Amino acid sequence: MESIEIFACNARQSGDLAGVFEYTDDAGYFYLYSTDCKGEDKVVDAIFIVSGKIDFSEDEINVVWSKDELMVALFIREKIYAVFDVGSKICYCEKFSKKHSHIPDQIKNSFDFSFK
Repeated sequence: MESIEIFACNARQSGDLAGVFEYTDDAGYFYLYSTDCKGEDKVVDAIFIVSGKIDFSEDEINVVWSKDELMVALFIREKIYAVFDVGSKICYCEKFSKKHSHIPDQIKNSFDFSFK
């Protein structure tokens, strides 16, 4: 069986932080990376997203910053699954297998949902 690897990222305009989705070895995580850090401590935070076989492709992944660039979100098939709120240092997550979101509407509304 062929191994699937997905890597999608987006840095905010100042270039100091990046949201990164990585799926490898049957596990997917959404990371907040510091691009200013020296050495090994570039991962500021991580959110577990999915394990096992996936039914989406890299083309269906979007990492999007809010308009004020204080939050970065992971979208899979244009649905929000995780958010790092950089300003308040809070993480929001919806498990990929569940139907109910743990991400407040106020947070969701901070993002532009048009991916065309």
